[in-house]
Amino acid sequence: MIRLRIRKRLIMIFTAAAVAVSGAAITSVITKSAAASEAPYTTDEPKPSAIPQAAPTDTPAPLNQDSTPAPVTEDETLPAVKIKEILPVTKTSMKVTWEKVPEADGYYIYHIQNSGELEKLKKIKDNTVTVFTDKGLAYGETYRYVVRTYKVYDGKTYFGSYDKEGCEKKLKVKSVYKKGYKYYYDMDGNRIYDALPFIGKKVSYLIKVNIAKNVTTIYAKDGKKGYTIPVKVFLCSGNKHDTLGTYTLGTKYRYRTLFHNTYGQWTIRIHDSILFHTVVYKNSHDPDSLDVKEYNKLGTSASHGCIRLKCSDAKWIYDNCGYGTKVIFYKSSNPGPLGKPKLEKLPKWHTWDPTDPNMQYKCKEKNCKHELL
Repeated sequence: MIRLRIRKRLIMIFTAAAVAVSGAAITSVITKSAAASEAPYTTDEPKPSAIPQAAPTDTPAPLNQDSTPAPVTEDETLPAVKIKEILPVTKTSMKVTWEKVPEADGYYIYHIQNSGELEKLKKIKDNTVTVFTDKGLAYGETYRYVVRTYKVYDGKTYFGSYDKEGCEKKLKVKSVYKKGYKYYYDMDGNRIYDALPFIGKKVSYLIKVNIAKNVTTIYAKDGKKGYTIPVKVFLCSGNKHDTLGTYTLGTKYRYRTLFHNTYGQWTIRIHDSILFHTVVYKNSHDPDSLDVKEYNKLGTSASHGCIRLKCSDAKWIYDNCGYGTKVIFYKSSNPGPLGKPKLEKLPKWHTWDPTDPNMQYKCKEKNCKHELL
């Protein structure tokens, strides 16, 4: 009986304590709620200027200031380069050309060794340059090439993927007779349009000028077969009324006054007042006074009777074709065995011939990009 009373008493004490604690908690909640409700209630949104702004963070500028996305990791690669052509240009050199990759900063050109390792040949820091001539090679040997893109971003260099097999080429040419002419081809069957580096300099040449197509072709002698090796082709401007026939080269003039107060370089008399010479200049002995409008007419009938040429082509005839060299003027719808070259036209401000060896410094100063040089 006594134990029962004590148990009931303990239950009453614990119940009272629990009620007291609960009441204190409720009072605390009510107090906090009341404090929170002291500020007047409003539905107005805060003004934009009152919205806290995130602290500015440093973000890298876009690559090349364009929309090219930045690489995320060092493993992310740029597009692979597609090599368009590898062509022998001399017995000790080959020219590699490839397609431009706009996303790249530039390119690395490599040899692939037999072990599979890459031997760096050159770094090109301009993605618009898509040609490289590999020199000092051994005639008859085979070479493998790789062109790989790169891009520098945030202090890191990212490389494009590449074909580990590369592109292979043998530095060798072969001759083939077709329709009375002797042509030269590489071992893959591509025609060599400038065969002279493979056959060597000759004592004499034949020059044929197609007045209808404004093309001048140079022929080398193939023994008793005569001048049947087309070795060079030049774009020119003649006159559709030029007299056809066979002539011989005469006097040479380093500089020469021409019609209408114009001037020419590397000038050679063909017959009477008809000459080989460069595109005309406005000032005497001034290679920076090229008549750009006339230069851009190369390949059309634009002269007063003379045969206009680029500086490099006029100089080649001047240097390699002696007095008495035969020149044949003819007309044909066929431009000739080496076809008709294309002209890279010049802007108005380019008042010098880009093929003039004395004016190369101007192209470097202006950072010119000439595809045909």
